[in-house]
Amino acid sequence: ITGDMTMSFPSGIIKVFTSNPTPAVLCFRVKNISRLEQILPNAQLVFSDPSQCDCNTKDFWMNMQAVTVYLKKLSEQNPAASYYNIDVLKYQ
Repeated sequence: ITGDMTMSFPSGIIKVFTSNPTPAVLCFRVKNISRLEQILPNAQLVFSDPSQCDCNTKDFWMNMQAVTVYLKKLSEQNPAASYYNIDVLKYQ
C-alpha cells in the first residue's frame, strides 16, 4: 500500500502568512509508523528529527518560509482558487 498526505490551505492564509514575519510553525505527527516501510517527506517543505526515540510515532515540522513561497507561487498560477493543496509526504 502506498499513499500521499496532502494539506489544503484556504487562499486567505497566504495573506496571513505574508503579513506575519514569523508565522506559527505548523507541525503534525504520524502514528503507527512501525507499520510503514518508508516515509518520504517533501524535503523542500517538511523537516523531521531523525534522532526521535519513539519507534511508533514521527513528528514533522513545516518550513514556514518555504510553505509561504510555495503558496504564493500556487496563487499566482491560479488566483481564482479557493484553496491550495501541498503534498507533504509519501508513504509505503
